[in-house]
Amino acid sequence: MSELPAAASGAIARALGAYLRATPTSELPARLRPYQHFRSKALSARRAELIEALDDDGLRARVVEWLDTKPTLPKEEAALLRLAAERSDGWAEQLSGRAPKKSTQKRAAPDTKAQLERERERARKAREETKRVREEAQRAVREAKAQRARSETELLGEKSRFRALEKEVGTLKAANAKAAADLERERRKMKAEVEKVRKTGESDKQELKHLRRELQQKTRQAAKLQEKVELLGSAKASAPTRKQTPRGPRRRLSVPKGRLEDATETLVAWLDTPDVHLLIDGYNATMSEGGFGNLKLVDQRNRLIAEVGKLARRKGIGATIVFDGSDVVARQRRSKSPVAVHYSDPDEIADDHLIAVLEKMPKHPVVVVTSDRELQNRAKRLGATVATSKQLLSLLR
Repeated sequence: MSELPAAASGAIARALGAYLRATPTSELPARLRPYQHFRSKALSARRAELIEALDDDGLRARVVEWLDTKPTLPKEEAALLRLAAERSDGWAEQLSGRAPKKSTQKRAAPDTKAQLERERERARKAREETKRVREEAQRAVREAKAQRARSETELLGEKSRFRALEKEVGTLKAANAKAAADLERERRKMKAEVEKVRKTGESDKQELKHLRRELQQKTRQAAKLQEKVELLGSAKASAPTRKQTPRGPRRRLSVPKGRLEDATETLVAWLDTPDVHLLIDGYNATMSEGGFGNLKLVDQRNRLIAEVGKLARRKGIGATIVFDGSDVVARQRRSKSPVAVHYSDPDEIADDHLIAVLEKMPKHPVVVVTSDRELQNRAKRLGATVATSKQLLSLLR
């Protein structure tokens, strides 16, 4: 927009300031939001920037729509702002004072009317687009609220099921305690009976055998009840909770301040811990993205053992790698390597073998490397610190 007389530009700036104050911040162009709460004097100092913003077609359409609502404005200011927003033929001359407004309107040619009609059509389309965007935003907000409500309902359901599970475990524990007390009383009673029968001599041997069978049967029943209680206890431990505390006296390593848990630098800091041991889920590491999955299995094993050996020597730590042994014919022994290599038995899952190795280790810090979520959770419950295969591979390369 060309330079306007001070009176006209000031009036347009004041009228545009009224539009800014009457419009929600989210519907204003980003460049105009800082001026929304400016007073008239401050807006007058920024009038060149405000008038320049009217070069935007969408803004002019919204201003015309606002003027159609007949806001409380001085007539002259409203007329000047409408002329600057609609931009009918000869608008620049009218604003600059070089052509009288009335004569321009009277002499408007047919093509000028058509141009005005096109401008109005563009303004109408801009208003419709604004309305559509507003409706889509409102619909998105409603959907987000509905999704949040569903999530909260699901969370309440999980909490309710967890409380029911806790209650059931408590009931079974109480039943187990009562059964153990009853069993102890029965055992003492039968022991007394056995002693009595023993004293009666050989004639009562059959009765003694019967009592012993009953005692064995009750002992088996108590063992089954104990297994059921332990199974439900394990289910409770694996139920969804916000935070689980690792079992056992092994010390979990904390994430260094200012770093992410799955960052390579975090694994480096963990491996600098005194007495730390590195325990690796072998094929999970070699077949992860960035690993050695393009090699044969034997070459994958050799490559991982060699790379981990270099890392162990560099850090001065011990390392153990567990591989699935179902397809391994000859199992390698590396007496000079700082890396201990384990293979699961053909009928054994490699994850179970890794957990068994972890349970037998001294209670020093152990960093278990695997991207298997289930194995990660099992290792955490034994107090291990968990790193992903991606962290290890980025450190080896």
